[in-house]
Parts: sequence; structure tokens; C-alpha cells
Amino acid sequence: MEAGDWDGAIASFQDVLLVNPQHTPSHLSLGLIYARKKELNTAIESLTQAVEIDPGLIPGHLLLGQVYTEKKQYDKAKLSYERVITLQPGYPGGYYLLGQLYQNEGDVIKAVELHRIAVSLPGDLPEKKQAHAALDLMKKNAGVFFETGKQRLREVWRVQGALWS
Repeated sequence: MEAGDWDGAIASFQDVLLVNPQHTPSHLSLGLIYARKKELNTAIESLTQAVEIDPGLIPGHLLLGQVYTEKKQYDKAKLSYERVITLQPGYPGGYYLLGQLYQNEGDVIKAVELHRIAVSLPGDLPEKKQAHAALDLMKKNAGVFFETGKQRLREVWRVQGALWS
């Protein structure tokens, strides 16, 4: 969508909200448009209004989490994803995205736990596949890290052996 198209869409959704300020789809759509335009504070305002009107709005909580993540407000992003999990525990997206946050913060154990939950859920959604791919990558990286550690340890032993001989 071109930037000019966004402006026209924004105007249209704002017109709807003048008539019906509680129109959740308009707030949600505005949040998505503002997020794509990188107007993140305005996106948060629109998405917050959407989830205040409809607290069970899964897409609103997911988008809000993504915008908070982009703003590096990770605690708020976690709350959004945890809300998704509470509202719809059978949906892998909340677990996957929350797991990604924990992985990025270095809490690999929590990330693995959340990705495993996502993978274990029934269905064939993209988020489940993404969680499986994340687990595979973590396993691969763990192996590389372990092998690198073993090589460094061997080098330390070699140097220590040379010092003591």
C-alpha cells in the first residue's frame, strides 16, 4: 500500500470513528496502518483503544505486542503476548512471540519452554512452524556454542600444560 493510500484509509477510518467511536475494526485498522508507517506512538493509542473496547481482541493484543517490541518496550510486549495466551491458550502465536522475546533477552530456557508449547498445540498454523524453526535454530546454535567451548577449553589446557612442563 502506498503512503497516499494510507492517508486515505486513515481519513476513512477516522470518519467512521466520528460516527461510531466504539468501532473496534477502525481502531484496529488505524493501529495497523500507523505501525506500518512507523508512527508507533499513534499505533499504540489506536490499538489500546481497540483492546479497551474489546478486551478479547486477539489481533489487537498481538499487534500491540509487536509495536511494543519494535519500541523496545519488552515488558509491555510481554504483557500483550501473555494476554493472548490467557485469552486463547490453544493459539501458538502468543507462545511463539513471547518465546522470541525471551530468546532475544537471553533467557533460552524460558524461550525453549514457550516454543515447545507452541509446537505441541494442535493445528498447522504458521506460528507453530516458526516456533519449530526457532527450536531447531537454538539446538544448532547450542551445538556450535558447545563445540566452541570445548575448543577453547582444549586450548587453555594446552597452554597450561606448556606452562607447567
